[in-house]
Amino acid sequence: MRYVMVSVSLAAAIGVLYLVVPWFAKNLLRRRLMTRARQRGCVCLTFDDGPDPRSTPRILQLLDAAGAKGTFFLLGRQAQQHPELVRQIAASGHEVGEHGHAHRHAWKTGPVSYLRDLLQGRRSLAYALGADTVRVFRPAFGELNLLTLVYLLVGRRRLVMWDVNPRDFEQQTGSEVAALVLRSLEPGGIVLLHDGRADAPGSADVTVDAVRLILVEAARRGLRLTTASEAAGPR
Repeated sequence: MRYVMVSVSLAAAIGVLYLVVPWFAKNLLRRRLMTRARQRGCVCLTFDDGPDPRSTPRILQLLDAAGAKGTFFLLGRQAQQHPELVRQIAASGHEVGEHGHAHRHAWKTGPVSYLRDLLQGRRSLAYALGADTVRVFRPAFGELNLLTLVYLLVGRRRLVMWDVNPRDFEQQTGSEVAALVLRSLEPGGIVLLHDGRADAPGSADVTVDAVRLILVEAARRGLRLTTASEAAGPR
């Protein structure tokens, strides 16, 4: 009986270390980034799960025309299929971020498989860019485990979460997405959008149309749209 109690206590301690501590770290880092962005008067448009030839080039055109910068958290498997889009994002002055290789959930994937996914995603982006220059990271589904924290520390990646999530992949029109974003968008805001649609329903046109409307209103409000790294400032 004593052995069972010790085993249960040990398992609980490991669970706290593996999942709960990273959860607190995630929220602390999220608040710190938004505070810095607010102090600099910045807003960040971020895009997950790309690159996708149906939407990424059009979003880049809209951002460039508006003089705005965005951060694109790319999946390694998508980067392998469309390396030219990875290079186009970087060449246009936007920020490339890591998002894993195959969108693995940190809580539902075994440690070995999860770490392999992180490393494979990193290699895919480095290959597309010609160098390991990526310095920002967003975990799939927004969840971390202890391996994620170690990966961030060793790789000197900056964690970038969000505070505005219109769930664009579930909406029917770009105007719906834009309305959800603009309702709470202010300096310090970090918006989560999706230029990738590999595993999500909905049309890529919805996000593209939403970006167009958001950029028009952001310009009217005088909001400065920057990359996540610029909003956060120096380490």
